[in-house]
Amino acid sequence: MGNHIFTMFLFSGAARQFEKGNPRYVAGMSGAELAKETVLKITGKELTEPEEFFIDKSPERYQLRKYYACIQPIMRLMRSGLLIQ
Repeated sequence: MGNHIFTMFLFSGAARQFEKGNPRYVAGMSGAELAKETVLKITGKELTEPEEFFIDKSPERYQLRKYYACIQPIMRLMRSGLLIQ
Protein backbone atom coordinates (compact mmCIF):
# COMPACT_ATOMS: atom_id res chain seq x y z
CA MET A 1 0.00 0.00 0.00
CA GLY A 2 2.76 2.47 0.93
CA ASN A 3 4.60 1.93 -2.36
CA HIS A 4 1.37 2.49 -4.28
CA ILE A 5 0.77 5.82 -2.52
CA PHE A 6 4.37 6.88 -3.10
CA THR A 7 4.05 6.04 -6.80
CA MET A 8 0.86 8.08 -7.03
CA PHE A 9 2.65 10.98 -5.32
CA LEU A 10 5.46 10.82 -7.89
CA PHE A 11 3.24 10.53 -10.96
CA SER A 12 0.77 13.20 -9.83
CA GLY A 13 3.45 15.88 -10.13
CA ALA A 14 3.36 16.69 -6.41
CA ALA A 15 6.92 15.45 -5.86
CA ARG A 16 8.13 17.78 -8.61
CA GLN A 17 6.34 20.69 -6.94
CA PHE A 18 8.10 19.89 -3.66
CA GLU A 19 11.42 19.76 -5.51
CA LYS A 20 10.76 23.18 -7.05
CA GLY A 21 9.90 24.56 -3.61
CA ASN A 22 6.36 25.51 -4.59
CA PRO A 23 4.99 27.17 -1.42
CA ARG A 24 1.54 25.70 -2.00
CA TYR A 25 3.00 22.21 -1.66
CA VAL A 26 5.76 22.93 0.85
CA ALA A 27 3.71 24.86 3.39
CA GLY A 28 0.23 25.48 2.02
CA MET A 29 -1.49 22.11 2.29
CA SER A 30 -2.12 19.64 5.03
CA GLY A 31 -1.25 16.00 4.43
CA ALA A 32 -4.93 15.22 3.93
CA GLU A 33 -5.28 17.98 1.32
CA LEU A 34 -2.18 16.72 -0.48
CA ALA A 35 -3.50 13.15 -0.49
CA LYS A 36 -6.87 14.25 -1.85
CA GLU A 37 -5.25 16.26 -4.63
CA THR A 38 -2.90 13.39 -5.51
CA VAL A 39 -5.75 10.89 -5.77
CA LEU A 40 -7.81 13.33 -7.86
CA LYS A 41 -4.95 13.91 -10.33
CA ILE A 42 -4.18 10.21 -10.73
CA THR A 43 -7.66 8.66 -10.70
CA GLY A 44 -9.88 11.57 -11.66
CA LYS A 45 -12.03 10.76 -8.62
CA GLU A 46 -12.50 13.17 -5.76
CA LEU A 47 -12.27 11.78 -2.24
CA THR A 48 -15.34 12.89 -0.34
CA GLU A 49 -14.61 11.40 3.06
CA PRO A 50 -13.94 14.08 5.67
CA GLU A 51 -10.59 14.06 7.43
CA GLU A 52 -10.79 12.49 10.86
CA PHE A 53 -8.24 14.87 12.29
CA PHE A 54 -7.73 18.39 11.02
CA ILE A 55 -5.95 21.31 12.61
CA ASP A 56 -6.77 24.79 11.35
CA LYS A 57 -3.96 26.54 9.55
CA SER A 58 -2.05 28.74 11.95
CA PRO A 59 -0.99 32.36 11.32
CA GLU A 60 2.63 31.15 11.35
CA ARG A 61 1.87 28.80 8.48
CA TYR A 62 0.50 31.68 6.41
CA GLN A 63 3.57 33.79 7.19
CA LEU A 64 5.80 30.95 6.03
CA ARG A 65 3.79 30.66 2.83
CA LYS A 66 4.21 34.38 2.15
CA TYR A 67 7.96 34.13 2.79
CA TYR A 68 8.37 31.26 0.31
CA ALA A 69 6.26 33.06 -2.29
CA CYS A 70 8.53 36.11 -2.04
CA ILE A 71 11.84 34.25 -1.91
CA GLN A 72 11.14 31.85 -4.80
CA PRO A 73 11.88 34.32 -7.65
CA ILE A 74 15.11 35.38 -5.96
CA MET A 75 16.23 31.76 -5.54
CA ARG A 76 15.52 31.07 -9.23
CA LEU A 77 17.65 34.04 -10.26
CA MET A 78 20.49 32.93 -7.98
CA ARG A 79 20.40 29.39 -9.41
CA SER A 80 20.43 30.67 -12.97
CA GLY A 81 23.43 32.90 -12.30
CA LEU A 82 21.55 36.08 -13.14
CA LEU A 83 21.77 37.35 -9.57
CA ILE A 84 25.21 37.73 -8.02
CA GLN A 85 25.39 36.74 -4.39
